[in-house]
Amino acid sequence: MEALKLAREERMRSMQKRKAKEGAEIQIAKEKEDLKKRKRDPAGEVPNQPAEPSQPDEKKPRVANVWDGLPEGWLTCPPLGKRFDAFFPCKVPLGTKYDEKIPEQQRFTPFLAVRRICQEAKGKEIGLVIDLTNTTRYYSQLEFTSLGIQYIKIACGGRDGPPEPSAVNEFCFEVKKFLAQRQQKFILVHCTHGHNRTGAMLVHYAVRQGLPLESVALLALLVAGRAAVLIFTVDAGVLLIFTVDAGVQALEEFAKIRPPGIYKESYVSSLFAYYHTERPSTLLRAPGTPEWKSGKEAEVEVPEDDLFGKSNLEYQATPAESPVEPPKVPLQRGYVRWKGRMSGGLVIGLHVEEEEEEGDEARGKYGEGAVGTEDNMSHEDVIGEAVPEEQAFELRKVITFLLLGHENFKTFMGSQPVSLSADNLSCLDQEAPHWVTWKADGTRYMLLIMGLADGVFLIDRKFNIRRVQMKFPCRSDLKKQHMMTLCDGEMVVDVDAMGVATRRYLIYDVMAINGRSEVKALPFAVATKGKPDRFTLIAHEIIGPRTEMQNKYSHMPPGTRGKYYFDGEPFRVRRKDFYPLGMARKVFE
Repeated sequence: MEALKLAREERMRSMQKRKAKEGAEIQIAKEKEDLKKRKRDPAGEVPNQPAEPSQPDEKKPRVANVWDGLPEGWLTCPPLGKRFDAFFPCKVPLGTKYDEKIPEQQRFTPFLAVRRICQEAKGKEIGLVIDLTNTTRYYSQLEFTSLGIQYIKIACGGRDGPPEPSAVNEFCFEVKKFLAQRQQKFILVHCTHGHNRTGAMLVHYAVRQGLPLESVALLALLVAGRAAVLIFTVDAGVLLIFTVDAGVQALEEFAKIRPPGIYKESYVSSLFAYYHTERPSTLLRAPGTPEWKSGKEAEVEVPEDDLFGKSNLEYQATPAESPVEPPKVPLQRGYVRWKGRMSGGLVIGLHVEEEEEEGDEARGKYGEGAVGTEDNMSHEDVIGEAVPEEQAFELRKVITFLLLGHENFKTFMGSQPVSLSADNLSCLDQEAPHWVTWKADGTRYMLLIMGLADGVFLIDRKFNIRRVQMKFPCRSDLKKQHMMTLCDGEMVVDVDAMGVATRRYLIYDVMAINGRSEVKALPFAVATKGKPDRFTLIAHEIIGPRTEMQNKYSHMPPGTRGKYYFDGEPFRVRRKDFYPLGMARKVFE
């Protein structure tokens, strides 16, 4: 308690010092401005200057302070990139409140951004804006929504490294949903400068649509002396890729897209780490900070109330009810989405922001893999990434449909364990064959595989859903991923004699394979009339193809293009062994 009290007092002193410093800076700036005006006025008086009240008006927003300055390098940063599939990347548009600080020919407001993109897109409209900045101070969302454009906020702090997986999941889900509804409109995506965070999101989306990561990553890199130009177009719903390699001419063409692309090495490295993919030896390091952002400005203090306080002019000016519909689903910890209600709205998981300086430090490897020590690994660990609640809702309907043939779910659909006691013996079908296995100290999960675009999901007994980055190739074609395959199993942690812990998911049943839900009606472990049993299908359709792919990649030398590392996945996958009832003694032994 004493430590908490001291920490609270220290924080109060820090806040008081910060506010005092802020007030002094505002006063100095005001005095300098008054001095300039007096020099322009021979009489030494400021003409037409109304007297200011001695006390600030609490009903009005606080005047802009140093935190309302332009982002570092914004003026010289190219405003807009070329079309990238359905996207247009750009730097953050600055609202009209910044006009007096920006020369007219360098202004890039939300309205001007939309107009320029419409010109680039030959008349096609912008239908969605995705804002990746970690602040609300640059413009009011009303500057887009008043034009009939949907606005989504996915706050990503640039200082600490690449976007969090939960933010990536939110981005990909919102893009897919939008394109399914309005395929003829484009999406404007921006962070502060339209390079690192924006580029990372676009690469994530492209990879999940089936493009090789090493090919997409070339779009984000400027290689000394040569470059690859990747231009994406949509033709009948199929994503096409064209590559051009032409030395200096390619560099000039590449510059028209969004030079120099992702210029932070940590962002590029994290993409390969996230997808457990080998970075090709031919792919050089990121080019580093561009000239227009060379040199760091002095750090500025972030107001404690920057997002929702009096220093945020946009927050104060935004009405409680805007023309845009508010979210119809609850917000989830780890991401932010505004769709209209900003004043007094609910925002979870957004901390005091550090927006402008995008640091070089990587957040570390995405996921720690399946191997650890007994001290730092447990079957009760929370595994995977948060997904948007709206996506989780849709996935619950998929699971219910695969199991029951309809989408009206109420609770977790998985089977529940029943203790083998004298009271329950009468429940057993005496005619049916019975199989036994050991009782593991683990956590129950269903596993849903939804193809490359959506990914793999763990579903717990509370019907919570989390995404994991893994591969489950099809037996017929290892290049294809399972789609709508539903398994049941448990997560365990095995510890060997040396204290090395390995997290494993033990599959003990399968209810659907690639959308074929009739699988659940097959016998569990005894094939009949030429039909396979579910226990055999687990090995043939799920475990077998993964083992085959693992063997294929294990023989590839380091640096091989496209090599995949199963060791980077969050857990291993096995089939749980079952034995006929007559072999029950083997289980006890």
